[in-house]
Amino acid sequence: MTLKFILGFVSGKFLEKGKYKNVENGNQFFNPADFRIGKDVKVNGYSFKITKCDDFTRKWYEENFRETIPQEFVTMFEGLKV
Repeated sequence: MTLKFILGFVSGKFLEKGKYKNVENGNQFFNPADFRIGKDVKVNGYSFKITKCDDFTRKWYEENFRETIPQEFVTMFEGLKV
């Protein structure tokens, strides 16, 4: 991985694929419950607020956590193939 400094910021990948520990949860590994809508997550010293998810993720959370995510928190990615 190559990192470059551009205008005082480091560019490049934020994270490699892998398991990471949640420093705000006793250094336990992150799990799906840490990324629910409305939660704040701190990764590598950066804070993120989870505000939306795609339709697939909404269905997964509904099936696995028995909670309903309101449609306004779902971002539709029509025709997007990843």
